[in-house]
Amino acid sequence: WVAIQAAMRRRGVGRADDLRPEALRVQTCVWVTKKDAGLRVKRTDFDPIRQKTIFQLWTSKEPRLLPFEVMTNWAPKANVVVARHDLARGAILTAGDVELTRRRVAARLREAVRCPDDVIGQRVRLSLPAGRVLTHHNLRPPVLVTAGKPATLVAASPHLRITTTVVPLQPGIKGQLIRIRNTMNRRIMKAEVAGAGLLRADF
Repeated sequence: WVAIQAAMRRRGVGRADDLRPEALRVQTCVWVTKKDAGLRVKRTDFDPIRQKTIFQLWTSKEPRLLPFEVMTNWAPKANVVVARHDLARGAILTAGDVELTRRRVAARLREAVRCPDDVIGQRVRLSLPAGRVLTHHNLRPPVLVTAGKPATLVAASPHLRITTTVVPLQPGIKGQLIRIRNTMNRRIMKAEVAGAGLLRADF
């Protein structure tokens, strides 16, 4: 119960008085010590079919033991990002398109977007009605470099830093490794997308 309370506070899910210890249903017996149970909540899921919240725990003091589940009929409330109005397919999100609200989430908590800043600039995959909870499956990260459009490459080593202009040979989102062409020597290489029109490589 203490481990679940700590996880709820850390993730902003529910309040201490939202869920009572007697509501928990433990499916497995696990030997722990009174001084330090070593229990950690690894994941919190909501099953919309059975209307149950499932907490997956593991014993960090006994890592050889497999994770086990604690279940309750409680439906959690969490801070989630929702559409402020109807969103058309392909729309690029701005701060005015979304808002943070607290509600019971009929979806897996780990899939729901929890911070508005995480979605700004992303593109909507499918049309979404006003009030829909945004998940990472609803959105597509923005394309930061465009094929054929010049971009800046920063190549660095422990003792040297070089900045040059390159031409991306394919579009890319942040963190993606793409092929580029150096405009000076026409050499083709790979670099990581670091920002809008910015790539990074190590040598």
